[in-house]
Parts: sequence; structure tokens; C-alpha cells
Amino acid sequence: MCHPFREGTQDGITLRIRDNGITCKLSRDLPDYIEAGVGPVIQQFLNKQQKTTADIDLWAVHPGGTRIIQKAQSALGLSDEQVADSWAILKAYGNMLSVSILFVIARMMNRLQDAETKAVTAPITGLGFSFSLGVGIEGVLFEKH
Repeated sequence: MCHPFREGTQDGITLRIRDNGITCKLSRDLPDYIEAGVGPVIQQFLNKQQKTTADIDLWAVHPGGTRIIQKAQSALGLSDEQVADSWAILKAYGNMLSVSILFVIARMMNRLQDAETKAVTAPITGLGFSFSLGVGIEGVLFEKH
């Protein structure tokens, strides 16, 4: 999944290439853009997959900052437990831009592997997403069998 939010959010995340490297600037409005835009985009994506939010067992939310997680959690109606892995990665590493989501998914998979002693008979479905330039959303629907 790769989907832009609505018009007028282009200032949400901007990158610049400078002589000393890449800089990333986040708009102070970014959390509000996420709160308004993430729910409809995720719902549209799940509809295309013939799934609902109830079908998602694991939520890998972009750990781009405190307000980013909070706004995504609120907009999607997720519990504290559902975003715990995102909080743990934010605390351990800070915001590493879009790649942060891979750390969240890896943490989830490691946690599930550690719990393999419990008989898991059904596949586990997860949805991971992060936010990209201008504000867009990029993500993946995944299953663990």
C-alpha cells in the first residue's frame, strides 16, 4: 500500500539534501494530518483486501514520535496493547523515519516466535504502516502462519 493523504498536507514531512546530509522537517500540523487522514486510508485499503479492522491481529504503527503514535492510535481506535511494540521501538531508537516500521514488525515477530510454545493454529494477520513525504502512507499487510 502506498497512498497520499489529502491535498494541503505537502508540508507534513519534507526532506532536504544538504552538503552535510539529509534533513527531515516535520510540520507542527503533522499529527493532525495523521489523525484526519489515517483512518479513511486504512479503511479503504482493508476494504480492497476484503478485510476489516477486526481481522487485524497486529498493528505496527510508525513510531515517528509521541504525537504520531497517539494520533494514529486514536484515529484507528487501537488499544494501548495494540501499539505497545511501536512505543517500545520509539523509546529504544527514536524516530528513524519510515524504516522504523521494520523494527516494529521485527519486534512483533520475535515476540510471537518466543510465544510459539503456545499452540497457534490460525494465521495471524498484521498491518504495518509508516508515513512518507508530503504526508503519504506506505504499508504492508502480512500474515504469520
